[in-house]
Amino acid sequence: MGATRTICEYEIGLAYRHGKFVKTLEAGKYRFWQSGWRISVVDMRLQGSVVPGQEILTKDLLPIKISLISYYKVTNAKQYSESSNYPDGAIHLILQVAMRTVAAQMTFDECLEQPIKLASEVQAQVAKPFAELGIVCNELAVRDIMVPPQLRKANLAVLVAQKEALASVEKARGEAASLRCLLNASNLIKDHPEVLQLRMLQALENGKAGSAIIDFTRKN
Repeated sequence: MGATRTICEYEIGLAYRHGKFVKTLEAGKYRFWQSGWRISVVDMRLQGSVVPGQEILTKDLLPIKISLISYYKVTNAKQYSESSNYPDGAIHLILQVAMRTVAAQMTFDECLEQPIKLASEVQAQVAKPFAELGIVCNELAVRDIMVPPQLRKANLAVLVAQKEALASVEKARGEAASLRCLLNASNLIKDHPEVLQLRMLQALENGKAGSAIIDFTRKN
């Protein structure tokens, strides 16, 4: 009777007979009459691999957890099939090692503030080992960055202190501006006493009975 095997459009078949590679099979239906055939099918579609949160020490020796997601595609079906007995595991290990290597070269703050740079450098790191597996990394991104509770509290305290310091600076600037205005007004009245009279008349015309006019030109 023989055996039949169907290869889909998005697959590549690898035909082996008695353990030796014979040929590549494109999409279609195949019948094998003789014995000793083994058909390995490789999916050529875009695939994804997730590296869950791994605790890593950054350049400044602070712990951080980073998870990645990578999208890859097989470029060489034979190489992919023969380079590892468990390609998915090899891919995961390559991503994990690259992530640890890159994060160890960045500070804690850099990892938090520059996830795109982190992902880009990890992608560059995996390019060669991925090529040796017969695949290419189409896209790689940081999925999550998790900070230990004690460091999260410390970061929050720093942010609060920075905002309070900024508020104090702005308050001081406002007070300084008000003092400058008062000083300018005082100098103007001293140099031009008639301005005080005009201001008094304006207050009376506007009916501001509660307005107080101080004569800075008056001598005791």
